Amino acid sequence: MPATDSILRYPGGKTQLSGFVQHLMEINRMNHPVYCEPFCGGAGVAFKLLLSGKVDEIILNDFDNAIYSIWYAVLYDTNRFLMKVQSAVLTLDEWKHQKDIYNRLKNLNEYNIDLAFAAFYLNRTNRSGIISGGPIGGMQQDGKYKLGCRFNKETLERKIRRIAARAEHIYLYHMDGVDFIENELPNYLNQNLFIFFDPPYVKQGPVLYKNRLTIKYHEQLAADIQRIKEAKWITTYDYDSRISQCYDGSQQFKYLIRYSAAVKGKQYEFMFAEPGLTIESSDRVILEPIS
Repeated sequence: MPATDSILRYPGGKTQLSGFVQHLMEINRMNHPVYCEPFCGGAGVAFKLLLSGKVDEIILNDFDNAIYSIWYAVLYDTNRFLMKVQSAVLTLDEWKHQKDIYNRLKNLNEYNIDLAFAAFYLNRTNRSGIISGGPIGGMQQDGKYKLGCRFNKETLERKIRRIAARAEHIYLYHMDGVDFIENELPNYLNQNLFIFFDPPYVKQGPVLYKNRLTIKYHEQLAADIQRIKEAKWITTYDYDSRISQCYDGSQQFKYLIRYSAAVKGKQYEFMFAEPGLTIESSDRVILEPIS
């Protein structure tokens, strides 16, 4: 898996599509683009593009309050968050303590720094970054790798400071995805906006994400996305035939992507694109048109 500028390990993370997305913006002649992820999660592509100077600003949204709280802490409560990272105790007892905090606070609907750190701690110490999963090395810590092997404090501090330094170029929201598209996104729509929709998976969503979505929700989401005319966009999904029917007015492709959680190895995913987008294979993303 490629190195990431994000501080989160994310199931099905799309950092590996960063070069592909950059290429799309270039061949569509987008100068000084603004980049948006309405389901940001680990925001690997967003931070790669922003920190490398490929986009001027990024717009992030996530309905999961734990994920939102992590990014809010990084951007606006940086020093307190860094103190928690620097003083983190990487033991199974502390893992259990942070899991208890997460379970107690996960249903809050507002920023909370203790929730932010608990979710971050579990993301960095759990197998494949799945917050609801178990610790790296197992409950007996008898695996090849131990729970602290993905919690390098120096590296994480450096990443946090790099992201926080660009806070003025980052717009962060905590909204349901459809609500964000219908009520907030219109404030940003223009021909220099590129949107990457990466909603929770259909098949694996109940396993990987706290906020699982119904097929009816996916249908509404697809309808809202396909009504967007003033911006460039792509949407990715796991390979489920029910979804392709929702995007019958868009360009449709399948491509192989390497997973790091739940399903090992390479698997096909769908990619949909707005009809006017110039799109082609690049950077190891080989698109196969769906007729």
